[in-house]
Amino acid sequence: MSIQFKKLFREPGYLFMVLLFPLMIGGMFYLFAGHTQIPMSGKTIYDTMVPGLFIMPALAGLIFVAVSFSQVKSEGLLKRIYTTPTSSKEFIGSVILTNSIIAIIQIALLTGFVALTGFQYDANFIGIILASIIITIFYIGTIAFGLICGILGSSVNTATGYANIYSIPQINLMFFTFPEAELFRRFVPVYYAMDALTIIFDGTSLANLTIWIDFTINMIVTMLIIIIAVLLFKKYGKFN
Repeated sequence: MSIQFKKLFREPGYLFMVLLFPLMIGGMFYLFAGHTQIPMSGKTIYDTMVPGLFIMPALAGLIFVAVSFSQVKSEGLLKRIYTTPTSSKEFIGSVILTNSIIAIIQIALLTGFVALTGFQYDANFIGIILASIIITIFYIGTIAFGLICGILGSSVNTATGYANIYSIPQINLMFFTFPEAELFRRFVPVYYAMDALTIIFDGTSLANLTIWIDFTINMIVTMLIIIIAVLLFKKYGKFN
């Protein structure tokens, strides 16, 4: 757990990318869309982009996880881990826990930022809590996928390439509006997290079935990714 926390405080570039980059993206969203009203809705384009603002750091963060794990492999630290009683589950769990703490910090910063920009949550307190849980589950899934990229990647560049293949199409699909994009969105995990957040932030009743379908799919996908990460680490981790 300590490796990435040390990076967070010892390397200014890593600190910027992990904590300040999401705020910078939020600032750009607000600057370009914060005052553009959507006719007949009472909302700005920025208001509709807020759910994506919470999701984007997760997709960007998996690249840092993939790179970090690749560096750990190249430095031979995995061999040291295998001389300890640490199991694959414990190792994967510690990486996920560390990055989940970082994700929670990001969520807190973004929550404060969007409040300062005047974004109004139409959801009640329970809805906000549920939205936070959904975001965290999605973060955990992307963190685990970053580990998969790091495990399979033979180098930092390869791991980064795998991470980009997973994240960039999802980031693009978050904002494309042509009809075909709606179909493709349903085949990527980001759709279900975004859809649930949008519905909740709009103040829709939490009894809405779509919210819980999205929640369930988000949870299942995350659990599958974690299981795959553990299995791949058992099979390939020790040999790299």
